[in-house]
Amino acid sequence: KISAGCANCYAEARDKRFTGGIYWRLGRRRKSKSAVKAALALNRKPWICDVCSGDSDLHYDHSCTGKPEDACHTANVSWHRRRIFSLSLGDWLDDEVPIAWLTEMLDTIRQCDQVTWILCTKRPENFKERIARAINHVTTTPCTGEAFKHIQWMQGWVSGNRIPQNITVLTSVENQAMADARIPELLKIPAACRGLSLEPLLGLVDLNHVRRDLTAPLSWYIIGGESGPNSRPCNVDWIRSLVEQGKAAGVATFVKQLGAYPVIEFNDKNPLPTAVIVKEYAGKLTAYFSDKKGGNPAEWPADLRVQEWPKGF
Repeated sequence: KISAGCANCYAEARDKRFTGGIYWRLGRRRKSKSAVKAALALNRKPWICDVCSGDSDLHYDHSCTGKPEDACHTANVSWHRRRIFSLSLGDWLDDEVPIAWLTEMLDTIRQCDQVTWILCTKRPENFKERIARAINHVTTTPCTGEAFKHIQWMQGWVSGNRIPQNITVLTSVENQAMADARIPELLKIPAACRGLSLEPLLGLVDLNHVRRDLTAPLSWYIIGGESGPNSRPCNVDWIRSLVEQGKAAGVATFVKQLGAYPVIEFNDKNPLPTAVIVKEYAGKLTAYFSDKKGGNPAEWPADLRVQEWPKGF
């Protein structure tokens, strides 16, 4: 656990539930055996358009806007990006993970170039050092044609000379302190798309003063209140502020959930749907949603029903 967002870690809770906490208690790391096979299988599947639902032989560098004049409709060609949010129970830049595991993960991403990869980390400062170690690991193994391609791919990414176009890199930002510390490190990672995972959102985050100092753009804000046992409150106005900041900055914004304990400060301008029950809890008003994570947009104030993807991703 390295920051406030880690306090109620769901990976820890899952480990306690299924193994009695042996991995977490001993500080071990556990590897999924099925992830590589599943990713390679997904990479082979034909693309399907969200609008047209037709198969296609197009490749990653094409796009469909969904407009009637688009090639997707006029030429009966259609597609839809396949996305993998990788390692939701871990951190791909965790420096306690065996370097062989990271090397295998990166090689899988290299081979799966028809998949959009979403890579989130709380340790963006580790990028160059971890990739350098992965390159060194491959160079010390018997050299094959594939190994050489893998080395070139990693070198191209870390140098910024050949940035993979199918990777979105995110960093976790749960409060202002982490915004100030992690965003500058995120921007040092060469990426076709960068964004922030603003969950569990634990306080008001002002990205305006951070953005003024940016040397590279941010393309995505993902926002969510905390869910699960011992959830901490998330003031709905914190989410509203980020939605407004994203709109003003032209950044795609995706409100994922309001959390299990959303603090409601509502008025006639921002009313809740009438079906939502509002009660007082711990001296504050909180909404009781049918979805225990507050993940049903139909139950939110209308101005928070924003779920946008970055252009091209």
